Amino acid sequence: MNKIIFSLLLGIGAISYSASAQTATPTAAASTDTTALKEFAGKYKFEGLPFEFMEFSLKQGSLAVQAGDQGGPIAPVKDAVDKFETADSAAKFTFTRNEEKKIVKVKVEFQGMEFEGKKE
Repeated sequence: MNKIIFSLLLGIGAISYSASAQTATPTAAASTDTTALKEFAGKYKFEGLPFEFMEFSLKQGSLAVQAGDQGGPIAPVKDAVDKFETADSAAKFTFTRNEEKKIVKVKVEFQGMEFEGKKE
């Protein structure tokens, strides 16, 4: 059930993002700074979901998420640090740093549920 919901969310988010990307201008410096976005890229391990890993990568200068066989771009949340969301704001991704300021976790919020994954 969670996989179906999450797949639907990513599909809708990808379509919404694609439509809004054609008319929107960049709202944050982080969205165009691929060097800064690289630190979020990686494979994150989740428990209790239909898929074991969620992967974040750079695609065409933006951060994208892949969960199972579904995926799409995510955009930085304006005036927030280490937070991203789908174009329709249905899913939010909050990255956590350790003492050395390296990304170690991501928290995914979707339909009132929260899931946490650790960076591999």
